[in-house]
Amino acid sequence: MSAATDPSAQVLGEVALIACGRRKGKTRSCSSCERKAPILLSIARTGAVDALATAICGGNEGACRDCHDKARMILDETVTPCAACGEAGLYPRQTRFSDPAAPGASR
Repeated sequence: MSAATDPSAQVLGEVALIACGRRKGKTRSCSSCERKAPILLSIARTGAVDALATAICGGNEGACRDCHDKARMILDETVTPCAACGEAGLYPRQTRFSDPAAPGASR
């Protein structure tokens, strides 16, 4: 499976882009956010929004409001409960910033 179709690569890319400051027209994160994405995803799986925000912000004493918003967005858009058991799982979702040509993208 290629990185382009691998769901875990897609989720990591989305996490990195959100942490980097996703906005319309921005398609890639910086290399720093790409490197942080796996640990951010690990933290996101725990649901610890404050820890995730601090990791995004890079501060030792907490996180700014912008990074709290990014952490909440990562949790809202990448960590979803399993319909069968309720356990948190990671599933790529289509967002308003997703590629409109992608299969299943909302138009």
